[in-house]
Amino acid sequence: MMNGQTLNRIGLFLGGLILFSLLFLPDIHLGKQLPAFQTIDFLLPFVVVYLIVRRKELQWQKYYIILLLFCAYIPISMFVNGRLNKVIDYFEIYKILKFLLIILLFTFIDFKQFSTRWLFPLFYGLVILNFVHFFNILDFNSFLHKYYIGGIQLEYFGLNSLKEQSVKRMVGTMGNPNINALVFSIFAIIFIPFNYSKKQLSIFLIAILMVFLCQSRTALIAWGLILIGIAILRLANWKWKEWILILSGIVLMYFISWALATDFFKYSLYSNYILDGSILQTGSALGRWEAWTLLGNMIIEKPIFGHGVNKEFFYANHIYSENEYILMAWRYGIIGLILYIGLFLYPAFILLRNHRSTIAKTALLFLALMLTTALTNNPFSDRTVVIFLAIILGFSFNTDPFKHKKTHLPQHES
Repeated sequence: MMNGQTLNRIGLFLGGLILFSLLFLPDIHLGKQLPAFQTIDFLLPFVVVYLIVRRKELQWQKYYIILLLFCAYIPISMFVNGRLNKVIDYFEIYKILKFLLIILLFTFIDFKQFSTRWLFPLFYGLVILNFVHFFNILDFNSFLHKYYIGGIQLEYFGLNSLKEQSVKRMVGTMGNPNINALVFSIFAIIFIPFNYSKKQLSIFLIAILMVFLCQSRTALIAWGLILIGIAILRLANWKWKEWILILSGIVLMYFISWALATDFFKYSLYSNYILDGSILQTGSALGRWEAWTLLGNMIIEKPIFGHGVNKEFFYANHIYSENEYILMAWRYGIIGLILYIGLFLYPAFILLRNHRSTIAKTALLFLALMLTTALTNNPFSDRTVVIFLAIILGFSFNTDPFKHKKTHLPQHES
């Protein structure tokens, strides 16, 4: 039998391997009829074995009930819409079960050890890789375009529709500047110096610079709300001078990103549409309104059980929901929407009552980020962002608000 220290080391290594594959390894395509797989999917059997070995130490959380109810409800929506024979729809259930398994794994991993051995080194590696991509060193973008998702985002990187030089939006290994901005926003939240230190602040500002280089308007708005939330909830022990220093650093990072993205102010900055109000007149904003109107009318037609997963509808009509609340209501009706919102609000309410630890504050801000960005993106539907959420929730379930001394997961007698 392995002792506790050995099991902890195995868990730490397995968790690090999952994060490394999440950030750096491309999807694996096994066939046209199957969705792309992540390397994580092939690591899950090891996660299951690990959890079985430590099953007596697992603690039950009410949060898991929401996840299991969601898994049970999806087939009901499929049945109502005559889609029980659609194999691809069952992968949505699999995604939620994978989400649960990653949460359970990370309840066994120490946050400080994981930060030192994995989070910081992988973050620096990701920063370097994204800069290599941003400046296209050694034609690195051709490699990204060939092996990673990205398509038109990489094909037109630094170009306009006429393929003329234009503003750059950093795509990275995520294949999408909005998702890339979300990933670096997650790192920035993790590195926020709640207890002020110059070293921690410098790492946080690097992460913020990477967010700005992605030119995501959604991320820019989200960070404004996050900073307001930190001030209102008093999550950080910052004096006025420290607040001024931090805000000045953020503004400086914005201007540096502005210079780099526009080749030193030769082109209009994509995210500046927010500042002058013209965002409401852009093609992406008008396209979203049209899609939301169409989906909203369809939600009214089937308000209870929705239309099912039915990804084919979006592919066939070239529609992007770009709002996860609308997407969930369209797919699963009002019941599914309530379950979806519960995934964020339940832990958020508990953390609001007790957010003394760093990881509790981090988890609370991450949940706020998810709720905010879901207004114009689909963060929970993104396979990278959702695993990051599982990792942070797993860590947070080891904090005081969630700890249980006597209640464990149900065990079968051997």
